[in-house]
This record gives sequence, structure tokens and C-alpha cells, in this order.
Amino acid sequence: IMKWVISRCFGILLAGAVFAGEVSRDGYRDFSSADGRNIHGRIVKYDAQRKKLFFERDNKKQMWIAPAAFCPEDQDYIKEWIAADQFLSESKLKISIEKKSNSDAASERHTQPDSNDLNARARGVLEILSELEYVGYELTMDNRTGAALERVRVEYRCLVERRGFNGHSDDVAWLSGKLEVGGSAGKGKNSYKTPSICLEMAYEVREEHTATRNDRSTVREKLWTDDVCGVWFKVYGPSVDGVQVVREICLPSDFSRTHSWSSAEGETTNSAREPFSSGLQGVQESAQEYDEKWSKLKKELRDKNPSNNVRQRKKYITCVKELSIFYDVQYDEGGEYSQDIARFYMTSKEYESALEWCEKSLQKGNLNVHRDLSKLYASGNSRTFDGAKAIEHALIVLEDQEKKDPLCLMELASAYARDGQFKMAIKTQKQAIERWRKTRGYGTSYETQLKERLELYKSGKPFTM
Repeated sequence: IMKWVISRCFGILLAGAVFAGEVSRDGYRDFSSADGRNIHGRIVKYDAQRKKLFFERDNKKQMWIAPAAFCPEDQDYIKEWIAADQFLSESKLKISIEKKSNSDAASERHTQPDSNDLNARARGVLEILSELEYVGYELTMDNRTGAALERVRVEYRCLVERRGFNGHSDDVAWLSGKLEVGGSAGKGKNSYKTPSICLEMAYEVREEHTATRNDRSTVREKLWTDDVCGVWFKVYGPSVDGVQVVREICLPSDFSRTHSWSSAEGETTNSAREPFSSGLQGVQESAQEYDEKWSKLKKELRDKNPSNNVRQRKKYITCVKELSIFYDVQYDEGGEYSQDIARFYMTSKEYESALEWCEKSLQKGNLNVHRDLSKLYASGNSRTFDGAKAIEHALIVLEDQEKKDPLCLMELASAYARDGQFKMAIKTQKQAIERWRKTRGYGTSYETQLKERLELYKSGKPFTM
């Protein structure tokens, strides 16, 4: 592996580049020419227009030479070297990261909470206010090499710090994960998002009486604040002689100088919830107790009205967010709790949040969530629409069925329509209607809805919730 490549890495300001593994000390290796002669040297650069290598022998003699001048085995090595060289080039592959965040401040309440208040019952605290910020990162790769990147994988480490006040201790947590790139890093720009991290600023609010006992004042004390210290990405590219090329990028740019990648080894947290074991939800005595509380809170939420009335809808969404704070990942082994939250967000038409929690549920191994994902990608809103992904999840749902369920066929038709495949959408919707009649009978109100969707697809329009 070439010495010049290694020295080049130290000059990169934001995106570092290194070879993972042992490297040659002088950068030279043994080559063989097409006629069998041995040549000890190194590749300095490659001219794509001339399709020639600038080659340096160990006696410092330099020349331009075509790859075909080398034996087949060395030609394979040269292809690897060229791919790695393009991957390392900032002009041919630009890698950047951007922080994405949105805040959601809880409305303040200065009166005693109602006995049926979800917030108070879930947290077991008289009055807690929290301001939430959901932070994520978007990695963008601008591929100008002229060829699709293959077998690229991305890992990241994110350090979150909690600063405690009034008896609450400080804490830090590493969040680690992988971004699914696969063969999607084609020509042009492609972006990949990390799951959101929930940062919290929490206060305890209480009312105090004055000496006259007639007046009351509100006291607000800070409990803790969360902050992201930095994020570190490693983008793994092609290999040269079995040694993989790696590009690194951090935010802030000096984060890798003050922290160690190995300090986060073994962490696999990938959560929309804050990563600390301490929090508003308190310590549960057992999984059974937590399950009982969850069921009770879920029932209370189902009894609330997610109507189109602005005030009622805001109140409902607030309760859903409070349930998501009560959520504890350690009890969500099968992903059912995260799916509950996703469906409440769907009911309140918060489709982006629903998608985020569906993905979390899927990571926990919940296969039932594929149908929800198909529905969100096919008919959520403009920020969740993705016809190809909707089809993928809908087909997974149908794979496990001996007899095609009409509602699942309906979701597949919706996915085809979102992807612009209206002929397939019409065909599949007709199958859904036929299957519905065989299993549920004629003349039902749901059959009417199925027919309405069919007419929508015939007019060249997808269904939107």
C-alpha cells in the first residue's frame, strides 16, 4: 500500500483517510510484467483520461505505463489500487455530515395535576417539566468517480453527556450504530440518517405558600440537561491486498483528537430515547409491574380523542410524547412497546415520528411492524413517501401467509401506486376486493372503501392517509 496515500491522510481537515491494517514501510512492492520480468516499485498516481499509471521503480526512475503491461494478478491489484485511490480522493468522493435537530418544549403547568393526568401517573412525580430536543446526523456522500461504490459500510460513535443539578449526578453515554449503505452509494449525492437521539432538559416545578398562606409562588429547579459532545463516522471502502481503506469524519472536526474510538466499543444503542439509565420514568421493580403500568397508560390514551379539533389533537400528541418518555428500552424485548408508540403517532398523524418508532420496533425484532412501515412509506406524508420501500415491506408481510389477506393485498396495492406502478396497483387491488368478498362477504362498508381506492388508482393517483 502506497506510502504517499498514508502521508496524504494527515492533510485532510474534516474527512480523514487511513488504511485499516498493516502497511508497507516504504510503499514499494514486487510487480511482474506481462513477459515475466520482476519489477520492484510503486504506483504514484493514475490518469483516468490516458488510462495510464505513473509508476516509480525502487531506483527512483519514473515512467508512465499502461496497466496491461503487468501480469493478470498485478492488474487485479491495480484495479483495487485505483478504486481505493478514488475513494480517498476528496475531489472524487466528498463526504460531509450535518446535524439535524428539532425542539419540543412541554407546556408549563403551575397547578396540581389532575388525578387522571397521564404525565403524573406515568412518572410518579408531582410536577416535572421537560424540554426535548431530537438530534440526529445526516451523512452525505457525493460520488464523482463515475462508478457506483460497492461494499461500503459506515459506523458511527456519538457521545452524549448529562449534567446533573440538585443532587442528580453527571453521566455520559456512547451511542453506536451502523448506517445501511450497501449498493446504494451510486453516482451523485446520497444521504443516510442516523436514528434520532432524545436530549432532555428537565425541571421540577412546585408551588410554595407565602407566610400569609394566602399567596402561592412557583419554584422551578433544574434537574439535568443533556448535550451531544460530538459524533465520529468511519466510512469503510474498498480493500487493497486485503487491507481496507477507511475515511473518517467528525463533528466537531477535532473530536477524534480528544476521544478514543475504542472507548465506545461494544455499545450498540440505537435509540430515539435518551440513553441514560436514570430518568423521569424511575426504577421499575419488575417487568410485570412495568407491563401493567404500560397497559394502563395505553388504555388511557386510547380513551382520549385524537380529533381534528386543534386543541384536542395537541393534547393527544402531548400524551403520546409523554408515553414515549415513559418508554424504557430494557423492557421492550420484542418491540411491542415501540410499535404501540408508533401506532399512536400514526393515529395523531405524526407520520415521521411514527416511522422513527416503527424502525426502532423492527430493530428489536418485531416482524409485525412491516405492515405499519409499508403503510407509512406508501400513504403517510411527503416526508415518509418511498414507494420502493413500501413494496419491500408489503411483500415481506405477504410472504408468511398461506392465503393472501385482503388488507395486506390492499397495502401492497397502495405501495405499487406510490411507486407509480398503477397497473400493478389496479391488479392487486382487484385481488384484494375479490379476496375480501370470499372471506368477509359482499356489501360491507369496507368493501366500499376498497372500491374507492381502486377508482383512485385507475385515475393515476396514489392513496394518502
